[in-house]
Amino acid sequence: MIVTNIKTFKSVFRGLSKICDEVKFRLDSDELYCSFLNRSHTIFCRAFIKCVNICDDEKNTTFVIDLYEFEKVLKNIKNSGELSIKLSDSYIDILYKNNNPKKNYRLGLLNSDGAESREPPTLNYDMLNIPLEFIKESLNDIKLVSTESCVFTIDEKWFLISIKEPTMMLMDYNNSIELDNLHENQKATYTINLLELFLEFKDISSELMIGFKTDYPLKLVISNNDALIEGVVAPRLEEDEDE
Repeated sequence: MIVTNIKTFKSVFRGLSKICDEVKFRLDSDELYCSFLNRSHTIFCRAFIKCVNICDDEKNTTFVIDLYEFEKVLKNIKNSGELSIKLSDSYIDILYKNNNPKKNYRLGLLNSDGAESREPPTLNYDMLNIPLEFIKESLNDIKLVSTESCVFTIDEKWFLISIKEPTMMLMDYNNSIELDNLHENQKATYTINLLELFLEFKDISSELMIGFKTDYPLKLVISNNDALIEGVVAPRLEEDEDE
């Protein structure tokens, strides 16, 4: 199979390698697909990556790779050129060609018994298109006060990211962006380091689609013409201190 967009392909695997170490992939007629729950049971994730020239004997096959090792190989590959992948029963060949230089890598496949495919829950949310840079800057600002979590709020026509509680270092903080339409008010708390994992997919798109409801999981989608990443992040639920 031939990868249609090397930059996107590298971004997908860079992000996936930060979320999980071993993932089972399925190769369909025109795409590479995976769906899994990370070991800490805090993130569901699935990815669709467009590919072409998939051989008949490779279609509808599944395989498991070490994402960390695979991503190390991709670091040595430029965004231009031609990247193709060939599967066998026990290994995967990565072939990269950019004019005259050619690079060949071979990685062994892992036992598929320990890596199960897990589909994320169906969440029917109204999705918001939020600039990725807005989320990145907001999380960086909140981390200055050493807080582990942040609050996502929809207030009619505004989306806000704020700290959970005022601190001695900074009495209050929130960063807001105006939305196109009115939305039902929602508020939920999420762990910052889980949200930051999705910033690794920044080369796919400059916008992140998000959806959530009060104290429910957060749904994140980032996509372009060559890939789609969907994530579901568990909310951070804490007991009321007054109880």
